[in-house]
Order: sequence, then C-alpha cells, then structure tokens
Amino acid sequence: SIDIPEYGWVIIAEVDKSEAFATVLKLGIFIICLGSVNIIVVVIIVIIFSRRITDLIQKLVEGTTRIAKGELGFKITANSSDEIGFLANSFNRMTRQLEESKNLIEDYAQNLEIKVKAKTEEIKKSKEYTESLIETAQDAIISIEENELINVWNKTAEKIFGYSKDEIIGKSISTILNKKYISEYRDEIKQFLDTG
Repeated sequence: SIDIPEYGWVIIAEVDKSEAFATVLKLGIFIICLGSVNIIVVVIIVIIFSRRITDLIQKLVEGTTRIAKGELGFKITANSSDEIGFLANSFNRMTRQLEESKNLIEDYAQNLEIKVKAKTEEIKKSKEYTESLIETAQDAIISIEENELINVWNKTAEKIFGYSKDEIIGKSISTILNKKYISEYRDEIKQFLDTG
C-alpha cells in the first residue's frame, strides 16, 4: 500500500497470487525443461562414446581371437585420431609386426632346412671319401674307442691280421695284440691322453 497524506488517500494494489508468481513459475518450468534437455543430450553423448569404445573393444577381442588362430592379416579400421584410433593403429602395427616376424621365421626355417640338407650331403660325401681312403690305403688302418674296442678296420688290416671286418669290429684290441704289448700300448695311450 502507498499512503498519500495530502489527499488523505491510501492506494492499495491487490494482485492474485497466481498472477504474481506466474513469471517465477514460467522461469522454473523453463529451467526444468532446459535441465531435462541437457540431461538427455549428455546421456546421448555418453551412449555414443560408450558404443564407440565397446565396439572397438569387441573388435579388439575379435582381432585377438583371430590372431590367436593364425589370421595375422586381420586389421581394425580406425576412423579417428583420438585415443581409440591410436589403440586401433597400435593393434594393427602389432599384428603387422607379428606377421613379418612369422614370415621371417618361416623363411629362416625353410632356408635352414635347405642348409641342413646341403650340409648333410656334404658330410655324407666327406664320410664316403674318408671311408674310401681308409679302405684303399696300402697300410693297415685300425681305430679303437676309449674302451679299447675296434671300430675301424680296413682291407690291408684284414690281410695282415687275418680277421675280416665283420669278425673284428666291436672286439677288444687285445684280440690282435700280443699280451706282452698290451701294457705298453695302454701306457702309450695314457701318456698321449695326458699330454695331448
């Protein structure tokens, strides 16, 4: 109320409560609507980002499963340059390096197999050549193992000692040495082994 004493008036204004608070009510409704829209937008953004992340995780799981089965050519498509794209690119780089390593190992294994075959053939030829030299030598060639068993016996040894190769291989050296020479032989072998 407003008091105007010069005229003896008092002005009283009366406003309905709903009319007085209408603006505040409209503002409240606007804030609630705006908040609801904001919540909906945030939820949609969270759903989109979580779907992107879960899709990538599913692709990574699929990729690791396929790589474990030997499919090293599997790649994950990355359409972004953020952390998700970085993860996908790192995964692809890892699979490429695994594939390169696997190819190198396979090449090495194949080359190794070829080298082993070539070396085996070389050893076989060398052995045949050595056996041929031993067999055709004009001197008796006899080889014994550490346990004094004969393991090499050529044709000239057969002529000199009178034993065939089949009869003497695996027999003791004492079969062909006179008993008085056995101790000399053992002493000389011991001296040789001690001095080299």
